[in-house]
Amino acid sequence: MKLIEDAANAQASRADGRACGVFGDIGVWSFDHAKIAVSADGGVLYARDPELTARAVRLAYFGLEQTTGYAEAMRGNTRWWDFEVSSFSRRSIMNDVLAAVGCV
Repeated sequence: MKLIEDAANAQASRADGRACGVFGDIGVWSFDHAKIAVSADGGVLYARDPELTARAVRLAYFGLEQTTGYAEAMRGNTRWWDFEVSSFSRRSIMNDVLAAVGCV
């Protein structure tokens, strides 16, 4: 069993001296328009286990094993347009402009 901590509005918050969002196996923070820290969309996901982190990365981008055809072409793959899908998922990433807003 995994503990997923919803820390959507707990950026910079602490409980007993520990940052909110790092108690469980997974912590999530939201940056959409109705939250405390706003970048219009997106958020952050923290996973304690490296394997869980790798799985979260795949699930965040349609369940694809690779994110671009360019990366496959650089490996010498002549069928760079063939993507390996490991699981059903959806697109759960923010674009670069909103990420830049969030960094500021």
